[in-house]
Amino acid sequence: MWTIFRAEVAHFKTQHVAYRKTGLEWEILGDLGLRMHHKEEAKEAYQRCLDTPRYSQKPWSKLMEMYADEGDIHRCVQAAIRVAAYQYADYAEMTVSVDLRIMPICR
Repeated sequence: MWTIFRAEVAHFKTQHVAYRKTGLEWEILGDLGLRMHHKEEAKEAYQRCLDTPRYSQKPWSKLMEMYADEGDIHRCVQAAIRVAAYQYADYAEMTVSVDLRIMPICR
């Protein structure tokens, strides 16, 4: 699958055509790239995932780790802020529903 992906990218680059995938596909390709130790391609896939409207903190957390490994503190902190914002949004949404269910129990 990775070889097919790289061949498609090369083909689209030579044709000067935009290579389009969904956010989930970019995220999967980023994961695959990491597993196969292709860090630059994985980083590119995660960055492209962020250009899509997909709501996922995974690309941000993976990029945060990559930036930390590279020593790019500025980008690492930016990614950490995004991860924190995603987690706050996810858990704050859950907290309200938990509070509403606990209220009758507490009375």
